[in-house]
Amino acid sequence: MFTEKPRTPYVWLCLVLMLFSVPFAVAHDYWIEPSNFQLEPAGRVLFYLRVGENFNGAPATFSIARVKRFHVDSATRQFEVLPLQRDPAGMARLMESGLQVVSFENMPTYLELPADRFNSYLRAEGLESILEARHEAEASDQPGKEAYSRCAKSLLWVDGDNAAEDSHHNKPVGLTLELLPESNPYRMTAPTPLTVQLLYEGQPVTGALVMALNKSAPNEVQRVQSGLDGRTEFNLRRGGLWLVKAVHMVPAAAAVPEDWRSYWASLTFELPAGP
Repeated sequence: MFTEKPRTPYVWLCLVLMLFSVPFAVAHDYWIEPSNFQLEPAGRVLFYLRVGENFNGAPATFSIARVKRFHVDSATRQFEVLPLQRDPAGMARLMESGLQVVSFENMPTYLELPADRFNSYLRAEGLESILEARHEAEASDQPGKEAYSRCAKSLLWVDGDNAAEDSHHNKPVGLTLELLPESNPYRMTAPTPLTVQLLYEGQPVTGALVMALNKSAPNEVQRVQSGLDGRTEFNLRRGGLWLVKAVHMVPAAAAVPEDWRSYWASLTFELPAGP
């Protein structure tokens, strides 16, 4: 008869770390952090995918096979980021002056969480409608079965006298969940208000919790619910690197293992400081 040997403290430690690391994989923010947000014409830029909290991130797992899109949109053209399959995840040379919009979306990842952790994560991300739906279905004590995707975007600026019209800052690039700033941050200086619209499949999202934070003061998180038109307004009190983020969750389609599909949108940019 086989007798299981007692587990060593090291083995128990590994099991505990695995248990607690799984839920946080989805709860962490995910964003693009370029090597430079402002460049000279024909400058090369590296794109780092980061996962973490409070604008403190580690390299995100990256697989080309799971990338749905990784593009740069200028005023006149769109082209793919050159994938590097490591940290950094990609590279591009920006030949055109003006605003550049970098977008990344990956394929969904399945995750199952215990009921209490799933419910806590829903509260933290402002997903009360999903909590209510689980309650009405008498499923609040059931595990949360979810597939999540990351929808990250970053705005860069290339200097030059021949900068093309840069009004595309508020034009959707095609992410499933997308944050659109209604003003070009590189035409502004801090402190300044900024209105951001949240779109899901091209339509405004009402009642979503949208958050904004600055890398130099990551604990000062502004939290605003989106209005009927999907818009929120933030007061960008200081210059530097900003992260805007939001999560949207919908019921999953039939005949899939998950009950819910979630999309995690992020937007990064560098706001020039005022005089």
